[in-house]
Formats: sequence, structure tokens, C-alpha cells
Amino acid sequence: MTGMILALICTEQDIKAAVVNAVYLHGLCADELIKIENERTIVASQLSDVLGKVLNGLY
Repeated sequence: MTGMILALICTEQDIKAAVVNAVYLHGLCADELIKIENERTIVASQLSDVLGKVLNGLY
């Protein structure tokens, strides 16, 4: 999640909005992972596996 926050801070002028957006995206990624994995076996590195799908779903 740190990388997600950092990436959004670099692209947003409002740091608070960047952090809020990163937390929201993190949650959406976790929700998507739970559809295919047991929540006890999910590791942070798997978030990048579903990030593209989550972002595409926002549009």
C-alpha cells in the first residue's frame, strides 16, 4: 500500500485526497482478491495482480 500511496501523492496536488484514494483502491483490490483467494492466504504482493482489473472497473 505504501507504493500505492506514493504513486498517488506524486500525481495529486492534495495529499489527503491521494491517501484516501490509495486506501480506497487498496480495499477494492482486497475485495477482488477475496473472490478468487481465501482471505487467510492473501499477501500484499498480490494486490498488483488485480489492480488493473479494479482500475478498469472504475470507468
